[in-house]
Amino acid sequence: MKDEFAKEAPKWEKADISAEELDTLRKECITPSVFDPHQLRLKMWNTMEKDDAHIIAISCPYGKLICAFERFEQMDELPLELWGRIMRLFTDRKDNKSKPYRVYFLANSMPRKMSGEKGQPIGPGDINGGYTNPCDHDMILIYRAEDATRVLIHELFHSSCSDKSSDIDIIESETEAWAELIYCGVISAGSIHVLL
Repeated sequence: MKDEFAKEAPKWEKADISAEELDTLRKECITPSVFDPHQLRLKMWNTMEKDDAHIIAISCPYGKLICAFERFEQMDELPLELWGRIMRLFTDRKDNKSKPYRVYFLANSMPRKMSGEKGQPIGPGDINGGYTNPCDHDMILIYRAEDATRVLIHELFHSSCSDKSSDIDIIESETEAWAELIYCGVISAGSIHVLL
């Protein structure tokens, strides 16, 4: 982390949204998913279609963000410098074979909450905020604004081929544990004194 934060932060630039990217996003939003039982993606897509959402695309050498915001002010809340550094951590390898990530970010403001009855297990709608496919750099979808940076780290682990088990509970618990550790590292810029 100290090495990362000794470098200049990646520079972000305005980018275009291709018809293919928009179509991919539409398909993801209108297709039901067990990860998103509250249909937050569909709600954001409907908001985008009514032109009530603010849609932008930006890119840096390590990835492209296609973002939809409920409020324009949400753009200012996005920690772009940190996201660029995080993407570089998952991209910058000695073999230089890792390609940039494409992240679709739908900043739905619905917070996480425990919706089940007492004694019932916590479900996907209570905690999920994004998904991706293993080893897929082209489709990371984050659909909840709350804690989006941690979700980004979590999904980057999946998309960078870190899943080493066939047991989904093991995969998710290991990924979440590593995501929390990396999140602590980037928030502290590699300084242990910040965390104590």
